[in-house]
Amino acid sequence: MRRLLLLLITCSSVPGYSQLLKNNLVIKKNVLSNISNIIFKKTALNSLLLQPLVTLVERPVTNCAGNPSCGPLSLTSLLLQAKRLTMETVRLNWKTLNEIDTRGFDIERSFDNTGSFFKTGFLNSVVNDLQEKKYIFNDNNSYEGTTFYRLKQLDADGHFTYSNIVTVKGISKDETLRVYPNPADNFIWVQVVIKKNSHASLTFFDAAGKQVMQQSKSFIKGVNTGTADISSLATGIYTLWVTRLHEKDMVIKFIKF
Repeated sequence: MRRLLLLLITCSSVPGYSQLLKNNLVIKKNVLSNISNIIFKKTALNSLLLQPLVTLVERPVTNCAGNPSCGPLSLTSLLLQAKRLTMETVRLNWKTLNEIDTRGFDIERSFDNTGSFFKTGFLNSVVNDLQEKKYIFNDNNSYEGTTFYRLKQLDADGHFTYSNIVTVKGISKDETLRVYPNPADNFIWVQVVIKKNSHASLTFFDAAGKQVMQQSKSFIKGVNTGTADISSLATGIYTLWVTRLHEKDMVIKFIKF
């Protein structure tokens, strides 16, 4: 230990030794810095090489999540509408967009919202392209209660999706007469439901029983709807009589304001 201390004291007394030691430490420091940069760059490069390439993929939205038979679909728009035309017929209309590789549509219905839908018809898809498509299907339906409809759109590869659900009310098989709106202003809608084709007279009476207007109409079996111009009538209560040969008269009251 004494020899080492002596050697250090002796060397430190040599002219220029302190500067040499300082320069040597600076050189070593620069070397370490360069090595550190090399290590950092190599580590960073390896890190980048190890990271997977990330690609954002836009997936089509479906409304059949959780169903193993249902997957991504080509169709991007499916809007169903329904309207009862007669006692026995309901018309379904729907539109589609971006219809690529689609096979067709199952028309399904359910009575009184039981939750159990069953197929009542099928329509093939039209030519596949991106243009808007319009479909019409007439369903033979004389159910007097409420019918729930939906579409099951089928892809060529077996995937499918469901449309929105719409409802249509049935019409009683009894003959009926309706007037709306009530009270009314210048026009009224008259709806007549009858069991067979016939000619009828529509006669309007005021509150005193005086005939103020009369029209002749031809009705078909089922639902008949038309308008009547009542703008010439004074404000008051009126009675409409629908009379047919060999049939029971139908009568209803309404208010003109």
